[in-house]
Amino acid sequence: VRELSLKKSPEPEISVPVASLRRLERLKQHIRKKRHQRWTEVMALHNKGCSFREISRITGLSRVTVSRWVGSGTFPEMSTRPPKRGLLDPWREWLKEQRECGNYNSGRIWREMVARGVTGSETIV
Repeated sequence: VRELSLKKSPEPEISVPVASLRRLERLKQHIRKKRHQRWTEVMALHNKGCSFREISRITGLSRVTVSRWVGSGTFPEMSTRPPKRGLLDPWREWLKEQRECGNYNSGRIWREMVARGVTGSETIV
């Protein structure tokens, strides 16, 4: 006779399925997970009484990184930078109008842009 367990299972984590994420997002998650594991290892070694130099040798991280991580007290998340502004950003609306008018000739579009003050080469169009 099988015995049924009445233990309540832990609440499942609500997250986006990994399969639906883009490749870049999956890569970011993987990198963050590995970085968090390293941080956990550093903190465990520090709590055991290892010196920064010992932790550095064991983990392969620089002493500066070990010192920074231990000093932070919490997991230091990587900062995100705002997207870099591209050369064509000021021209997006005008380029959209050109496409809507049926002008798909990149050479002609580039020549018109140069006449209007663009400094980039034809390859940006």
